[in-house]
Amino acid sequence: MKKIRNLHLFSYFIVFVLGISLFTAALTLVFCIPNQAVIGNGQSGIAYLEQEGSYPQIYFETNAAQLDNYTDQLMLKTALAEGRNPLEAAMSMGNYARYWHGYQVLLRVLLVFFNYEQIRYGYIMLFFILLTAVLLALQKRIGKRGAFGFVISLCALYPLSIPASMQFSHVFLITFGGILVLLRWYTPQQKRDLGLFFFAMGMVVNFVDLLTAPLLTLGIPLLIYFCMEIESRQETNWQKGFRTLVTSSLAWGLGYGGCWLSKWLLASVILKQNVVADALESMFFRIGGNENYPLDRAKMLQSNFELLFSDTGKRIFLIWMAVLLVLFLLWIGFHKEKRLLLQGTLLLMIAAYPYLWFMVLANHSDIHAWFVYRIQWITLLGVAMYFLYLTDFKRCAAAFRRYLPRRKEGS
Repeated sequence: MKKIRNLHLFSYFIVFVLGISLFTAALTLVFCIPNQAVIGNGQSGIAYLEQEGSYPQIYFETNAAQLDNYTDQLMLKTALAEGRNPLEAAMSMGNYARYWHGYQVLLRVLLVFFNYEQIRYGYIMLFFILLTAVLLALQKRIGKRGAFGFVISLCALYPLSIPASMQFSHVFLITFGGILVLLRWYTPQQKRDLGLFFFAMGMVVNFVDLLTAPLLTLGIPLLIYFCMEIESRQETNWQKGFRTLVTSSLAWGLGYGGCWLSKWLLASVILKQNVVADALESMFFRIGGNENYPLDRAKMLQSNFELLFSDTGKRIFLIWMAVLLVLFLLWIGFHKEKRLLLQGTLLLMIAAYPYLWFMVLANHSDIHAWFVYRIQWITLLGVAMYFLYLTDFKRCAAAFRRYLPRRKEGS
């Protein structure tokens, strides 16, 4: 048993070392591309975004749907950053060293061939292609209810605005890709290491993302996994499911945090700067704020909740409440057996994850509520899936058919 546990831990160590090595090598290689090859499209993209504005509201007049051209501009400027050598440039990222900026692996290559408008269009196409693939895979593996719950909850996030900003897109693209891997390789019948999957997801999103809504890469795939368990009706007790939830969440956190810490340490050594001190200072600010940005958790929670249904979306909130009320009433009358109801409470536990995130990264969730609010997709999906998968719709349909007028013979 001890040998098995040691082998299990060794596999995590191997994935971590290979991941950090791959991330460092990929960024170094991409910064071997001469700046002359990317500067034309890079500078034209910066000018285009300046003309469009830092936070334009293209599709809907609400902060919840505005684009983040300011950060996209920063990404383009970072793509043009230079150093004494490619490794230094990859670590420094234009003196923004506390993040990996893994998106540069794709962006610098694209800038050789395409301008920003073309890259934006490519992100939009990729977003909806992957979304379509996920919906088809969900329908195949866990039925139409899964695909319906997924897309209807996503609609609350103003999805037309997401792929129009590179800044927002990466978390969703990683989430979609992770779901496709999960649906293909991880099932309750196949006893694969789910923790290792989430460990890798945490590393990948930390490598690419700039702290937008990384929790989605944990919460959404984890909800899908437990929906697969409920749908398969495996004899999984609640304790085992809860253990899976805890170990998967811890694995994601270790992958995310370990990857981030490794960047601080690598950059400090290579650049001969105290990147760790800068990162820790920023982290404490994101958690507790300062005199200029005092922390008000109640206001922060209110802002994030209201942004989910703000302005024109307040009517959508009423629709959501009506849909959930109908599902709740159907669940009361036609809920499934108690064993599955107990298993379903795991979905509701995951649905609470965004509010734990808000409470820990409170200052960041307040200042950047206008995009951080999207982690509440986990809450919407978790609640929707609970009712959709724990209501016996066959019994419900049979009961309603009794009240329908019968057709007369010969008519």
